[in-house]
Amino acid sequence: MAHASRPHDGLAAANAVAPNHPGVPGTDRESGRRFCLVGLMGTGKTTVGRHLAERLSIDFVDADALLEARLGYPIRECFARDGERAFRARESEVIEEIARWPDVVLSTGGGAVLCARTRSTLKRRFTVVHLTATVDEIHARTRHDQSRPLLQTDDPVATLQSLIQQRHPLYEACADLTVDTTHRSVAAIVTHLARVLMPVDVRRALSNPSR
Repeated sequence: MAHASRPHDGLAAANAVAPNHPGVPGTDRESGRRFCLVGLMGTGKTTVGRHLAERLSIDFVDADALLEARLGYPIRECFARDGERAFRARESEVIEEIARWPDVVLSTGGGAVLCARTRSTLKRRFTVVHLTATVDEIHARTRHDQSRPLLQTDDPVATLQSLIQQRHPLYEACADLTVDTTHRSVAAIVTHLARVLMPVDVRRALSNPSR
């Protein structure tokens, strides 16, 4: 089966706590090497992101893990206590903070793109990669994971189909590149992304010779 990697017009860690970084100012993506992975749960954002960061020798941050470490309790509890609106505001603040780092691979939660403020930050500050997979593949990867409350339903496949229909346009609106992870190994995906993103690294290094 062929697996598409589709560029968009913009393209020709946690380690449960974040590494220490100074606040690095900047207003656009040219001020650093920042890559963000977006997509539905089960598409491989955290696993691929961690290995990609290692390949590129830059930091990796899982936004959900960082947020949970700061909250001191699970995200699902934050939803129950404060509601989704409050959670999305906190999530957006964390992502804006990471967007000021010079060099990072960020993995976002699947629902991060539901917040317009977050979408704006991602588009302005990151090269965004949208990871996709078929519904059957996502279900196979997540069916035994009890930590995903959205899928604790009588028909998780129907739930996944609904989530894809709702969120796919938002992921695509942010993305510079879309990569299908269905039936692909992490190593193959990371090798492909490192090769595709390398010109971005080189171009930015040349445009910022003082770094």
